[in-house]
Amino acid sequence: MRIKRVIGLVLTVHVAFEVVGWHSFRNTHATLLTEVGESIKTTQAILGHSDLNTTLNIYSHPIPESQRRAIDRVAEILDPNGLTSAESANTQRIKN
Repeated sequence: MRIKRVIGLVLTVHVAFEVVGWHSFRNTHATLLTEVGESIKTTQAILGHSDLNTTLNIYSHPIPESQRRAIDRVAEILDPNGLTSAESANTQRIKN
């Protein structure tokens, strides 16, 4: 038991007065693997999960910047000219 406690203390990192344990590192690792484009199955294998739902529901988290990029990509598909084309059309109507 003592060895387990010592290993736990050695493997715990203090960052800005907060204790960051292995679970936090695993969460971060899973999230970053997804962010760099690795498949969720690869992440599952690296983390050693037998159940994909564990990887998806507990370990990987959306990153706000990734969500914004995804929304921007869909917006670009739906409106390739962006809002500037709508603004230009309104400006033309006002001038005429």
